[in-house]
Amino acid sequence: MKIRSIIVASLIPLPLAFLDSQAGADPGDYRAIVVGVNRYPTTRAPRLLGACGDAQAFAESCRSRGMKVSLLEDAAASKQQILQLLHGCREEKVVFYFSGYGSGPAEPTLLCADTNESGGRLQGALALEELDHALLQLPAQEKIVILDACFTAARGSKDGPSEQTVRYYRPHQEAASRDVMLASAQQLPRVSHNKIRYICACRYNEEALEGSYEGHQAGFFSATLCKTLHNFPNLTWQGVQIQVASQVSLLGSDRQHPVFPSECLQAAVFNGAGTGTIVNHSQTKLGGDFSLGVGGPVTTAWDAFGVDVPDAKAVQVSVSPDKDTVVIGQSVELKINIGKPGFLVVVNLGSEGGFNLLYPRSGQPLRVVSGQTVQIPEQGATLTPDRAGRERVKAFLFASPDKAEEFLKAAQPAAGSRLEQAAVELGSRALVFGNETEPGRAPVLTSDLTFEVVSRVR
Repeated sequence: MKIRSIIVASLIPLPLAFLDSQAGADPGDYRAIVVGVNRYPTTRAPRLLGACGDAQAFAESCRSRGMKVSLLEDAAASKQQILQLLHGCREEKVVFYFSGYGSGPAEPTLLCADTNESGGRLQGALALEELDHALLQLPAQEKIVILDACFTAARGSKDGPSEQTVRYYRPHQEAASRDVMLASAQQLPRVSHNKIRYICACRYNEEALEGSYEGHQAGFFSATLCKTLHNFPNLTWQGVQIQVASQVSLLGSDRQHPVFPSECLQAAVFNGAGTGTIVNHSQTKLGGDFSLGVGGPVTTAWDAFGVDVPDAKAVQVSVSPDKDTVVIGQSVELKINIGKPGFLVVVNLGSEGGFNLLYPRSGQPLRVVSGQTVQIPEQGATLTPDRAGRERVKAFLFASPDKAEEFLKAAQPAAGSRLEQAAVELGSRALVFGNETEPGRAPVLTSDLTFEVVSRVR
């Protein structure tokens, strides 16, 4: 999708370590219930190849840190057995991990080994509302849920349904053919408490993907999460999110975006290995109160591109016409509503496979203010998709001009590149987040949307 000028009114064509807020915590105080299901014999669901392996790797990471682990795989992972293990937890901290199929988003559920499918409906699946209820009954002071399953992130949202339509497209094997997946967010369940932290492999209307990863089959989210926290055990959850999101975005061709709860991002992850210590010193500042932790990898422009820090009150992107599909050559208009002052950058991963910088076209940081609406394209230009495919637009509101400038300098050489090459270009440029901004404000806030381009009206 490219901006063209108009002349004379004519168009010119984060092992695993766990969150802990108290120094000196004993890893033995953790109970991890780890579930992996590859086979679903009483449903039409195809066999997964990596779910059990993901669960095994997760369980081993927990054991290496002195945690108590209960591992359920395939036939042993019935709904009754999962709930029975949860009900028996008496530890101070409980972690529930699941790798397998999920359904949703209006009624998000996890498919257990004994889930049945009858008349197109699932029976005996574990609804996330049930999981939530079971965890709330436990005496544990801290409860973490990590889900590598499709369509389950809605439970992690504390804001309830969104007024914005957020679309996701599942590609067919046939070229330029896609299904619109669960386009409306209006019926998402509300969560009224903040007592359980859900870390999810993908958004509420996305699929959690698996594939070949370093020579074995694995869920992209689980594999990158475990590897990140194994290699960099002293990261905060903010640091983990940045690394995992950028890797999963590339592995999943930008079709999968992990969701981390904002309330845990500033916290250090557990330093494990039986030491019972918390790393909370000499942290690399990401801006304001946000930090990456110590001993982590360098943050690059690609990492910044992949991360999601949504705040609809600060920055919100919308498209007109607001439809699931637009026709090749049809003009569209983007609007970015600004609720906090900052420096705006808007990029596009286009249907032609290219990475495009939409704003600012000057390549220099431009300040925006509260109440401002930025329109793309500007007056005297048109924005038109060139070919069938998926268009994704992402807006970044940087808190400081130097960070916006760093990102822009990295983005310009990547302009026009395909996803893989753009990742290389952006990944070669480090972003040194160090300036203090507003206390408690992230150095960058994001908003994005997706729509499909078709060759003719269906």
